[in-house]
Amino acid sequence: MPFRPAFMREFDAFAREREAIRTVEDWTAFSRKWLDSSTWPTKTPEQYALDQARKSGPVRLGGRSWSFFSDGMDLDPAARYELHDAVHRVGSPLVFPHMEGVPKEASAGWEQRCGYCEIATHELGDETCPRCGRRLHYANFTE
Repeated sequence: MPFRPAFMREFDAFAREREAIRTVEDWTAFSRKWLDSSTWPTKTPEQYALDQARKSGPVRLGGRSWSFFSDGMDLDPAARYELHDAVHRVGSPLVFPHMEGVPKEASAGWEQRCGYCEIATHELGDETCPRCGRRLHYANFTE
């Protein structure tokens, strides 16, 4: 059974604190309090094998080609999404301010990802996940 971190059990407090973050120091304190993954379970080799078997791809969704990815933590999908949302929407702009305002282009290594569905595409477009309707996050693993 996937793990549900404390931030999901205390989501209202988590969300209030997340929205109050303004500085790198705020982000650091928030991360230490809510996103300390040192006690969270990781996926087992068997879980990775199951992921690989059921996540064949690429697949076409919403007119674009999507690939599956497998997050290393064994989190329930809603928790995984909220973790990715906090990191990409709040933390990254503070920690990597030089990346803000940079055009998001696949040729520069950008992709759109849904942490809930564990899908990603380099065919940038609509910012809504074609599977679950959540907001997609931009990620660039080349910087």
